Order: sequence, then structure tokens, then C-alpha cells
Amino acid sequence: MNTQPSSHDFAQAQALQIPGLQDQDCKLIIRQQPRYARVNIGKEKDRRAVDPPPVIQLIIPHAVDPHYVINPHFFMMSRLIPVTDMQTGTSHGALLAGTTVSSSHRLKDPETDDWGAYFVFGDLSAKIEGIFILRFDLYEQRDNDVVWLGSTASDQFTVYSSKTFPGMMESTLMTKKFQEQGLKLRVRKEPRALLRKRGPAFDDYEPKKYRARVQGIEEESRSPEASKCGEEQHQALNQAARMQNKILRLFTRIFFAGRAPIETCQD
Repeated sequence: MNTQPSSHDFAQAQALQIPGLQDQDCKLIIRQQPRYARVNIGKEKDRRAVDPPPVIQLIIPHAVDPHYVINPHFFMMSRLIPVTDMQTGTSHGALLAGTTVSSSHRLKDPETDDWGAYFVFGDLSAKIEGIFILRFDLYEQRDNDVVWLGSTASDQFTVYSSKTFPGMMESTLMTKKFQEQGLKLRVRKEPRALLRKRGPAFDDYEPKKYRARVQGIEEESRSPEASKCGEEQHQALNQAARMQNKILRLFTRIFFAGRAPIETCQD
């Protein structure tokens, strides 16, 4: 698993840690909901993460903990739950691939530009198809203990097969802004529609590289230099054709010498 160096001051954070923090003091808001995903078929290079990456914000009243934004002892775990098991709450952690745990990140809110504590899951993928929710559980490490402080659940989203997956959409503004602040997130500037083996979804589809190449050729053919070059080639071809015709007539006269004359076309 790839790790990033932490900028937290753990000694200072431990001194500022609130020992009596309770679950009712912690408010979890899902700032970015997952919409869909492509099933993980086992190959790492073909794995597609849940899109867009789920983002959960932690809010604690300033009167309770004024330093929670810089507290490195918070972490959050994600679990995949089929909608059929929502009543029982049965989770399937083994059905998730990638990084299922997120530490707390101090980031600026893309909308208000205020600092906040966020948990970002940019590398989650599902191993089976279906309709699911993601459950997120907040914990805090206190000395040698781990304390549960609350949970929240995402909206329902669909995990598609490789054939039915609609493709990756353009990255959201929040994803782009968090990536600019140093988070390791994949950013797409435009949608990436899935091209199936049976062909694209539209009959008039042309790859961008192909369109650019054809456009360049057309522009080149309309340029004065290209027109002059084409005219010179045409003249050279005509001259070669006339020369070939003369050689053919000469060969005919020599071959049929002494026989009845053969009428040949004149220049």
C-alpha cells in the first residue's frame, strides 16, 4: 500500500486530545456520494475505483474540541453492505478492494475555503456486482485503546459488470481541489466513455486522435504549398505518360518492320 508522509505533530496532538469525546459530539456529513463502480475482476491494472471518491467531513463543536481538525488520531473504516442486508446491517468487508481505511485530512473546503477534517476514499473498488451502500465508521485511538465515535452510510449505488459499465465521468470540483491540496487522487478532465468490443454507442463516433489527424490532412491539402505540390505531381505524371506512349509506338514500329504499317495515334 502506498503511504504518504504525515505532517501531523503527534506529540502536540496527544497533549491536546480530548479524553472525554463522545459519539454525540461528532457529526459526520457525506460531502461526496459514490454514484457507481465497475466490478473488480482481479487484475490490478484493470481495477476501477468507486466514482466519485466518497468524502466524509467530521464536525465537532469548537467548544468541545477546538483542535479536532489537526487531530491525527481519528481514522475511518469503510464497509460494503448490499441493499438486501440493510435491515440486518450485515457487512461484507472482504468484498472491498483497495484502501478501505482513511486517516483524517486537514483540507480547505472547496465551497467556503474554510479548514476542515475530511476522510477521503479514493481507492475503493467492489468485487461483486449489485446495488450497495458504503458504511463509514469513525474511530479514535487513545493510548492503547480504540474508541468508536459514530458511523454514517452512503446513498445506494450500482456496481456494474465490465460490459455494462457506463464509463468514468469527469472528476468533480471537490476531487480536483483536494488533489491540488496534495491528496493522491486520480483526476479526469473529461468523461471516459466505455468502448465495448461490439463498437461505440453512437454511429457517428470518431476517436479524437483520428479526427485531429483527418482535420490536419484536410487543412494541409487546402494550403497553397500543398496545392502547388499537387500540381507539380500532376504535371510529372502526364509527362511520364506521354513518354511511355512514345516508347510504345517506337517499339511497335520496330517489331512490325517489314509488315503492313500500323496506324498509331499522333501527339
